Amino acid sequence: MVVPKQAFGAAKNVSAEFLDNFQMDGLLGLAFRKINSIKPVQQNTFFENLKPNLAAPLFATALRSNAPGTYDFGFIDQSKYKGTLAYTEVDSSSGHWKIYVTGSSMLNYGFHAIVDSGSTLALLQPEYVDAYWAKVPHAAHDDTAGGYIFPCDADLPDFWLKIGGAKHIISGDYFNNGYMDDSGVMCFGALQSNNGFINAILGQTFMKGRYIVHEDSNGLPRMGLARLAHL
Repeated sequence: MVVPKQAFGAAKNVSAEFLDNFQMDGLLGLAFRKINSIKPVQQNTFFENLKPNLAAPLFATALRSNAPGTYDFGFIDQSKYKGTLAYTEVDSSSGHWKIYVTGSSMLNYGFHAIVDSGSTLALLQPEYVDAYWAKVPHAAHDDTAGGYIFPCDADLPDFWLKIGGAKHIISGDYFNNGYMDDSGVMCFGALQSNNGFINAILGQTFMKGRYIVHEDSNGLPRMGLARLAHL
């Protein structure tokens, strides 16, 4: 895939997370032009420049836990998912892949969420997060850690979200974001509060184990989701 004259932005400030991860070179623009921050003239994202040359105006993610994932550009690989894709409309007005979640296994009311592979955690409304961690013995919010921590040997419950008329289960194993320290006693949760922001963020914690189609045809974006065939 070749995109002539793609604009790049050079970072002036870099977080410790980027500096510590030598395999990470930067961020690839797979969202919409509205949030492109190049100045003085705003530019198209990589996906928007690539899209006219694709067989279909879409890309699909197949992220896995503790294993390499894949991105498909311009086609849907039916061998990578089970069943059928559940499609839902995307609100791109903010520049993100924003969808509407109609319900969950915790609290039965809907909310808007941004699906973002550039985010590690799942960030939901505080009441959702509190309800989940209340089910985990000895889990507690830790101000120093900046969120919920729990005993690393805890059996974390699964959690589902209803999107596009289908229930999408997130394995409890995905909610362990790693050890707090070398002792290996307490771990940091991968489900945390969005601190009251309007939109939730469904990062890699949600995207793992799922084949997710991001389609933008004639300005009518939509997203299709299904369980991966091989986890």
